[in-house]
Amino acid sequence: MEASKEQMLAEAKERMLLLGISKQITRDFIEDGVVSLSEGIGYLYWINDEEKEMVSDFESKTGSLVYHIIKTYTDFGLLYSLLFVSKKKDTWKQDKKDIEQDYAFVYVVNKDEEAFSEFGSIAFRRNIGGLVRTS
Repeated sequence: MEASKEQMLAEAKERMLLLGISKQITRDFIEDGVVSLSEGIGYLYWINDEEKEMVSDFESKTGSLVYHIIKTYTDFGLLYSLLFVSKKKDTWKQDKKDIEQDYAFVYVVNKDEEAFSEFGSIAFRRNIGGLVRTS
C-alpha cells in the first residue's frame, strides 16, 4: 500500500524523533519542509541549492521523502547518505527497527563517482543533535 504525502511526513517526524535529531531541525522540516544535513561530528546545516536539487531529483525518481542527510568525506568520495521515507508503507516497521539499532537504509550519493551511488544500509551514531555515519 502506498502512503500519502501527509502519512510520509508523519512517519518522517517519528523517525527524526527516534534518531534524536534536534527538535528545531525536526520542526523546520515538518512545518516548512526544510531539509538539513549532519556533517563532521554531527553539526547541523540547512542544505544548499545544489543539495536541494539532489534531494528533488531523488524524490521525483522514487516518490520517496528525504527528511535528513548525513554528509561524509571519505577516501572514495564525498558521500551524501539520504535518509528517506519510502512511499511503500510495508517497509516502515523494519526501517524503524533498524533505526533503533543505529542502522538506516539510505540512498548514498557519491558526488565524486556518481556511478558508485547506491541504496544500502549504513551505521550511525547520534551526537550533538545530529548524526555521524560510522560505516
